[in-house]
Amino acid sequence: MSDNELLRAISEMMDTKLKSVLQEELKKEIQPIKADIADLRQEIQPMKADIAELKKEIQPMKADIAELKKEIQPMKADIAELKKEIQPMKADIAELKKEIQPMKADIAELKKEI
Repeated sequence: MSDNELLRAISEMMDTKLKSVLQEELKKEIQPIKADIADLRQEIQPMKADIAELKKEIQPMKADIAELKKEIQPMKADIAELKKEIQPMKADIAELKKEIQPMKADIAELKKEI
C-alpha cells in the first residue's frame, strides 16, 4: 500500500469515527430536547382545553353585547331628540332669568318702602 493510499484509508477511518462520535453527541443533545418537547406538549393540552372553555363562555357574552348594541340605537335617537327639545328650553330659561332680575330689584325696592 502506498503512502497516499494509507493516508486516504486513515483519513476515511477518521472521518467515519468522527461522524460516529458527532452522531452520538448529537443524539445525546437531542434526547433532552425531545423530553422538553414532550413536557411542553403535556402543558399545552390543558391550556387548549382552557381556551376552548373560555371560548364557550365568551359566546353568550358576545350575543349579549350584540343585543345591547341593538337596544342602544333607539336610545341614541331618543337622546338626540331630547337634546333638540332642550335647546329651546335653555333659551326660555335664559329669557326668564333676564325677566326675573328687574322683578327682584322691584321686590327689594318694595321691601325698603314697607
